[in-house]
Amino acid sequence: MNSSIWSWVWGILFAVTLTTTIERHYSYSDCKVRYAEAVRHMIKPISNEKSIIEEYIKLHNKALGRDYVGYLADTYIEAGKKYKISPFLLVAISLPESGFDSTAISHAGAIGIMQIMPFWVDYLDFVENSAALHDPYINIHAGAYIISHYINTCGGLREGVRCYHGGPRAIVTPKQITLEYEYTVISKYKQFRSI
Repeated sequence: MNSSIWSWVWGILFAVTLTTTIERHYSYSDCKVRYAEAVRHMIKPISNEKSIIEEYIKLHNKALGRDYVGYLADTYIEAGKKYKISPFLLVAISLPESGFDSTAISHAGAIGIMQIMPFWVDYLDFVENSAALHDPYINIHAGAYIISHYINTCGGLREGVRCYHGGPRAIVTPKQITLEYEYTVISKYKQFRSI
């Protein structure tokens, strides 16, 4: 079978699994509450968000140059606005994913700063191929799209973060490592929100 058929099959299986999972575990009223929670975490501009993001990146990856750190901060802010998600959440995801290393490749094959799995290329019209995921601009935009998608379809912020790390099945049966990841990301994100 060619790759486009496999992409189509994967998309159908993903949609069925996600819909079944959500219907099985959440009532309609619970979904409305979780949607309201997700909306609260959408972008809410802070006047000095660029400098806060720059300081955070420099603190956790001292090897990056000043201009490059500024470029990353601008990219997080732009992607956040485009996909209506807080840039602070994107930064909070990037630290445990790669430590802001655009050359990172996981043992599972995830690529770049936000550790995007190559199968997402079939769903992202702005990504030509998996090699493009090494570009920090494309990678951050892909990550913003994916986390926004998961927050909106999986029931809220926590569920979205869980799905980002462990896939849609992580809503129902998260592994311990996924729960630790969720705790780390949400904690970092809440630190940003309190600034």
